Amino acid sequence: PSRLVGTLNTLGAAIITGLVTVIMSVSLAVLVFSGPMSPYVDTGITMFLATAVLGIAVMGLMSTVPQAVAMADDDTTPLLALMVATVGAGVAGSDPEAMFVTVIISIVITTVATGIFLLILGNTRWGRFIEHLPYSVIGGYFAAAGWLLVAGGFLFATGENMDGLLEISDMSATRGSKWLLTLVVGVLVFFLAERYSKAVVVPSVVLGGAVVFHALAAWRGLSTDALFASGHLLGQFGGIGQLLPQTFVVHDFAKVEWLALLSAIPSIGSILLLSALSILLSISGLGLLVQRDLPVDRELRVAGIANLASGIGGGLICLHSLSLSALAVAVGGRERKLTAWLVAGFCAIVLVLGLPLIGYFPRPVLGGLLVYLGISFLKEWLIDGYARLPFYEYAVIPLILVVVVTVGFLQGVLVGLLASTVLFVVNYGRVRVIRYRLTGAEQQSNVERPAAEERLLRESGARLLIIGLQGYMFFGTARDLYDSIAQRVDATDQPKLDYVVLDCAKINGLDSTTAFSFLKLTQLAARRDFSIVFAGLNPDIVMRLERSGFDVQATPRVETFPETDQAIEWCENRTLAQHALSL
Repeated sequence: PSRLVGTLNTLGAAIITGLVTVIMSVSLAVLVFSGPMSPYVDTGITMFLATAVLGIAVMGLMSTVPQAVAMADDDTTPLLALMVATVGAGVAGSDPEAMFVTVIISIVITTVATGIFLLILGNTRWGRFIEHLPYSVIGGYFAAAGWLLVAGGFLFATGENMDGLLEISDMSATRGSKWLLTLVVGVLVFFLAERYSKAVVVPSVVLGGAVVFHALAAWRGLSTDALFASGHLLGQFGGIGQLLPQTFVVHDFAKVEWLALLSAIPSIGSILLLSALSILLSISGLGLLVQRDLPVDRELRVAGIANLASGIGGGLICLHSLSLSALAVAVGGRERKLTAWLVAGFCAIVLVLGLPLIGYFPRPVLGGLLVYLGISFLKEWLIDGYARLPFYEYAVIPLILVVVVTVGFLQGVLVGLLASTVLFVVNYGRVRVIRYRLTGAEQQSNVERPAAEERLLRESGARLLIIGLQGYMFFGTARDLYDSIAQRVDATDQPKLDYVVLDCAKINGLDSTTAFSFLKLTQLAARRDFSIVFAGLNPDIVMRLERSGFDVQATPRVETFPETDQAIEWCENRTLAQHALSL
């Protein structure tokens, strides 16, 4: 009996997760295949559902997470929609078939490129470097994706972009009804999903909304033909047999506008970066979900294989879906691998038998679901992020969002990368490169000397400055070191500085600008008559300095010793010798 109950729970989990997967796939498909591509939305739905079937099957076979569910990635789909619009505009005025074939080729290239990129990350273990991207920059990217989802939802439901929707004075009854229904559905799903299970809210609102819409239309005496004609319904779709040939076989390569594909290159680069970020965040979340550490590199390779298979088959980018996987677990799907396979089977049944029925879904309902997804992204990163991040880090999120909305996503990506660099400099600059700072009176060498010499060295100890360095030195921290020594040189309330010992044993790296700072330091030493003594420089650091133009062996007023104690001893011997000469 317990085994039967477990199997029934798994079956129920698969049906609910599969239903949500279908609804989400259809919503994302209408986002990509909108505007000039809207006549091919049935093909888009076929591609998205086929991608879900293939992605879930591959994940179920190879992933280390038993309940892993994959689908066309909702994080990168807004960028994919932008790319499709850009490529479509590049072939505007041409044969519609040429536009369709060119767009399909661009999608396939993007999916295959993503698969190769993820495989490279998984095989070279470079994925960890992407994890180091600042949290605020990641938030800016996903907040921008949220805005694109909101705008795409209204575009699909009403046929107009956000600028057109703001023209309230020119709002017709048809436009107004589509706009209002889309907004109501999006806000309703958002508030209900905040309070109740997403597994119940999404299918209930979408299916319930469709039923209520058709009931109200029948009450008002509107036929389905009239609803199709007015654009309130998705469209009249054929069966799978009519769609698969044009979806997965590009039968006329002569019609491909290859020059138009060049416009997709910037978008493809952004999609690759966002795909890697999306999957790394999902894997981290899945690890918390199943309460164990996941092999990130293996999951990257699994996703790479899934995308290669999807791209070769004419599908889209498919990645681990944290929300759907969590849903599969939450509603009872804990049987190893079975849940994912049943979800794939459910989506396959809908793909084969249910496409004509999907055409009867109201556009405002599906557009509202996109608006809900976008609002969720904006709330998580733009609103909740304010409480999680320091203000100077949080400010990067709205900055990226504003650039994306006003200029473009590629420009937003570039601003994000620039912000990432600035944040690194600011954050790492806070790490003190100076580990300790002593004088010759506070630290002496281990050499045993007569009492008179010991007393002399203590009395003149302020003339010797000993600084211990640590970490990675770059232009920001090297400048701090220079300023610290310059302040001591200029101090009028202390004796003249004769020696500066730099303990470099804890330095693990430096950039070329550090060599420039050291050169400036030697120039200061020449002007103010003191010596610089390096201690503990490893050969790699010495070679890096020499390549950057600073030769520690040949530079005047510079000495080097293997250990700090030897460097201090040299300074002490020079001090004693000078004192003897003065006598």
